[in-house]
Amino acid sequence: MGTVLLVPGFLQPAYCWRKQILPLTEAGWNVLTWDPSWSLQGGWTESLGCWTAELATVLAASPFSAHLPMVLVSWSLGGVLIGELLRQSPPRPTIAGLVFVGTPLFLEYLTEVFIGTDAPAPFDLSEPLTAQWLVRFTTGLTMNPPTFGEFERHLGGSCLALTRLLESVNEQRLSLAGLLPPLPAVQAKESLPWHHFRLPTLIIHGEYDRLVPQMLAHQIARQLEDAGATVTLSLYPTGHAPFIEEPERFNRDLTLFLRQHCCHSSSTPIRLPV
Repeated sequence: MGTVLLVPGFLQPAYCWRKQILPLTEAGWNVLTWDPSWSLQGGWTESLGCWTAELATVLAASPFSAHLPMVLVSWSLGGVLIGELLRQSPPRPTIAGLVFVGTPLFLEYLTEVFIGTDAPAPFDLSEPLTAQWLVRFTTGLTMNPPTFGEFERHLGGSCLALTRLLESVNEQRLSLAGLLPPLPAVQAKESLPWHHFRLPTLIIHGEYDRLVPQMLAHQIARQLEDAGATVTLSLYPTGHAPFIEEPERFNRDLTLFLRQHCCHSSSTPIRLPV
């Protein structure tokens, strides 16, 4: 077997992967995840660099990362952290495959989030990041109301993350609109290092995702295939969190992907920076 790294989305705790951790562990996989700090350091680009460094630290501290094949599974902004990490290249540990769930993948695509979706976003981008905003945001991640109890625990972890974020900038009126970077120049997207992603890749996206437009998943899949990656794109009849809304199907698809590529990877391994 190998190792599965589960990377949470923005302001999300490791608890968001609650429906994957136990089944994967019982199936014999080493599961690695953590609660990201999500504190802001300077601008959006600087903060992304700090979060990516935190991810690299988690990987470096893992007792499995240097010896076993690893598949990186990321949700939403977590996928952007993986994108930044693989941009940097050299050593450590061997990556056998990538799984992207509802992610824009690169900072250059982040401004396309909330653009092009059929349904309106579950909140106003200019609205201050408050507890009320967080409740609407967390509820808006899925199409169906989460199970009572699970939602409260999930929200509790997100509240801690939001508190840390606001404390890091000493600003109680911060909004996502103030965080989002300006629209990047066309040439910035043309220079994206797609050749760093020549790995078996599974992209899972909700058809009714109100945060990351479905067209972005198709665009990323085409770019990865053009760069030489083997890509499978699977659409779920869900919102932004397919692994929460359809955990049985998600776990089946993920397990199949792991068996195909983590145990017997035929691709050239990539080494992560430390």
